Amino acid sequence: MSIIIKLKHEMQNLFGSGDFEKVELFISGRKLKNMDILSKSDPQVRLFIQSNGQWVLAGKTEMIKDNLNPNFTTTFTLDFIFEVQQHLRFQVIDIDGPNDYDEIGIVDTTLGHIMGAKNKTVILDIRGKDGKSSGKLIIRAEKC
Repeated sequence: MSIIIKLKHEMQNLFGSGDFEKVELFISGRKLKNMDILSKSDPQVRLFIQSNGQWVLAGKTEMIKDNLNPNFTTTFTLDFIFEVQQHLRFQVIDIDGPNDYDEIGIVDTTLGHIMGAKNKTVILDIRGKDGKSSGKLIIRAEKC
């Protein structure tokens, strides 16, 4: 069973089947902090969904080489459950090797915040471990 399907079942068990709609999230970054010395960062975004108080990896974008303003082609499809707070965490990383990366920063939000925004688009600060801005994450939602 995929992580998304498992999370959907857990949400339905917790909150009932209720009303929901499928949405697709499109991700871009702007002015990402450069983590590399001899080149530009190779960013990737990982999406985590909060389930039972734990952050569960739900998916990740492709890595885009040497780019501080990436437009990712990989999207995330989620069930937007009305009247349920669905907490999302986007971790922006710089890939250095197969199992090696530097964290550029994190964005925490809710699916409801994205869906309620003008044009279903939000521009959020990416916060590094030092609490400072490490760039912007643009998240746009569309109904499937």
